[in-house]
Amino acid sequence: MPESAARATAPEGSEPPGYLRYPSIAGDRVVFVAEDDLWTVSADGGTARRLTTALSDVAAPFLEPEPSAGTRRHVAFVAREDGPSEVYVIDADGGAPRQLTHLGASTLTSGWSPDGRVAFVSDARAPFGGQREPYLVAPGG
Repeated sequence: MPESAARATAPEGSEPPGYLRYPSIAGDRVVFVAEDDLWTVSADGGTARRLTTALSDVAAPFLEPEPSAGTRRHVAFVAREDGPSEVYVIDADGGAPRQLTHLGASTLTSGWSPDGRVAFVSDARAPFGGQREPYLVAPGG
């Protein structure tokens, strides 16, 4: 490991730090995955707060960069609840996640489009190992 790589350490006698993955930052907020759940924390630091608890294998969260006027910021992500990965969205402040896709295929979020839709790729039209294609879906479904 290079000397410049950061290492997380815990104070003696406390729990070791979690394995933090897939960070996404927008504005003053960071969202990341730890312990197979989404967590959020201020970009300035502080105590992280869990956003999800019931979904399994959560990955690839993307904070909405600029929410539409009068709406809350969302987090798009993938989760494997009933088999293949599907796209979900949740308010960045918490709440119930909403499943946006029901493709039954390998799916991965890739960000947000300029018009506020969730960008993702999926091999839904090539079920036998074909190439993934790009898609967009509105956060409302």
